[in-house]
Amino acid sequence: MSAVVTGLDLSLAGSGVATIRRNGGGEVRISQHLIETEAFPKDYKPTLQEWLDRQSSIVQRVVSLVPDDALVVIETGSFRSKWGNPYERAGVFWRTAQWLSRLGHVVVGVTPAGRAKYAAGHARADKKAVVEAIQLWAPTIRNHNVADAAALAAMGWRHLGAPVDLSLDGVLERKKNEAMRAVRWPITEGVK
Repeated sequence: MSAVVTGLDLSLAGSGVATIRRNGGGEVRISQHLIETEAFPKDYKPTLQEWLDRQSSIVQRVVSLVPDDALVVIETGSFRSKWGNPYERAGVFWRTAQWLSRLGHVVVGVTPAGRAKYAAGHARADKKAVVEAIQLWAPTIRNHNVADAAALAAMGWRHLGAPVDLSLDGVLERKKNEAMRAVRWPITEGVK
């Protein structure tokens, strides 16, 4: 029996997708993808249709990378964000979450602070700290969006009772468990 968890770090410019699989022998395999999207020119005012088309393109590309049987852990929006078109990013989040839910996936939301605390032990950990922490157990991950996605997938595995990122650092393990308790996990019995 194999099991699959996919983490999604959605963005208008570079969405990270990390899928962590475990086979019956417990072997862990990680697939990683970065979906890059070209920004609108700086002084250009896109129409509503252009925003919808851009969002649709991102959502379709992300959803196409999620295995059929995956538990999906997705980063929610940052409520304090003032930069990077938070309104449009929220559209990508809700459309992706809805599509995956309609396809039958269990979809779980994790805040950016919860993801950072889980990955690096501090809710305000910067991108570099998160990448460095993820590389301790997934050394091929170099991009911060993909590292965020891998942290989310690792959270899913810990929720399922089979952590892929155990640390010998007792303080970091405590922080990971604190971050896990802050997530509203659904009942996932029977999720493969």
